[in-house]
Amino acid sequence: MVTAVAPTPVNVLVSPSDKVLTVAELQQVGVKRISLGPLLYANAMGALELATKALLAGDLASATTGMSFRRIDELLARATK
Repeated sequence: MVTAVAPTPVNVLVSPSDKVLTVAELQQVGVKRISLGPLLYANAMGALELATKALLAGDLASATTGMSFRRIDELLARATK
């Protein structure tokens, strides 16, 4: 497909129902852009659900682990540069 539409770039939308290739495999065949659609949000919501279940079970340690505030600050600072 990449060859057939060249020089137009090929974009791929990753779906959990598809065989998920690696970034390297997609790049090797000439894919220029990889979109995850809502998958990063779904991943974050899964982590939130696990933390909520841990909290409801009384497990404060598991419910409060995750990205540090320092790391969040670093990421936000990088986004404003």
